[in-house]
Amino acid sequence: MVSIHTVYLVDDEQVIVQGIQKLIAWEELGIKKVCTFTNPLEALNVIQEATILLTDIRMPEMSGLDLIKASKEINRNIRCVILSSYDDFEYVRSALLLGASDYLLKPVNKEKLMTTLLGLIKKQEKDNAENPRELEEIYNSHDYNPIVKRTLDYMHAHYNTDLSLKQISAMFKIDPSYLGQVFRTEAGKLFSDYLNTIRVKKAMNMLSHTNLKLSEISSQVGYNSTSYFFKMFKKVAGISPTEYKHQKKT
Repeated sequence: MVSIHTVYLVDDEQVIVQGIQKLIAWEELGIKKVCTFTNPLEALNVIQEATILLTDIRMPEMSGLDLIKASKEINRNIRCVILSSYDDFEYVRSALLLGASDYLLKPVNKEKLMTTLLGLIKKQEKDNAENPRELEEIYNSHDYNPIVKRTLDYMHAHYNTDLSLKQISAMFKIDPSYLGQVFRTEAGKLFSDYLNTIRVKKAMNMLSHTNLKLSEISSQVGYNSTSYFFKMFKKVAGISPTEYKHQKKT
């Protein structure tokens, strides 16, 4: 396994992070690097390098919930797990709403942590395999205009934000009309159609593998309006998200 590279362990008690670090045979899971922090702010400063975050929930400098929220704003692909001494439903609920993958109680059970890590690795591999085919072509092809490559890379990384051709044009300091024309020629779709395809594919994956509400999925893939999400989903997939979810469960 090579999909997971770096794990961050964050707890204000040094003995706990050291204990967890020694608990798991990380390399056997394909985890090449484990970094420990007793200050969550220090972890946040370099969070873009992490692929998995294991964090305590109550810390003096910043709570684990706030750390997860801030981390996901910087590194949207990071997977987060809470390690807590508090078996509190509101903590669990808040963590899951923020996008935490799991909530494990201390003292950490080795088997449960191993199972959680293996699950995250499998999800990472599945997500990578289910990325739109165009993404592979971006990295493997030498025929794309460099600015189109950069645009596509940015779209795949930030599809769940309020993204627009005008915004990317300003960021890359080029004329939006020119970018739109070159993008359509080389990518084979209008910018807006391509972005909707990315978002719908991500939504389809969530519908298949989570129990999130449609309104939550809509928001997480970048739509401010649930009704518009329904419209775009049907345009791309040919059926409504409700019908798609029903098909996956039957």
